[in-house]
Amino acid sequence: MFKKLPNIQKYHHFYFSSQHPGVVFYKDKLEDVYEKTTIRTFSYAINILPPIIASRPLSLKRQEELYKEIAPYVDVPFREITCPKPELQNE
Repeated sequence: MFKKLPNIQKYHHFYFSSQHPGVVFYKDKLEDVYEKTTIRTFSYAINILPPIIASRPLSLKRQEELYKEIAPYVDVPFREITCPKPELQNE
């Protein structure tokens, strides 16, 4: 599915960009200029989004666990969306 990057062990700096899907930028030393190579072997249309995966809601027990155990480790700006305070849902 992906091409190998020849001599990958000799490189120490890599980055990927959403503007260039399937492309890896790499260099050996910090002062070198980045080179790039395409590692994907399949076609890719950047303007086509993948289908949305439907997910079921979390149980109250799981919500409470996330809020108690995980939320303290999430940065404050992202805490409310990642581990919101559990609320009883009216069904």
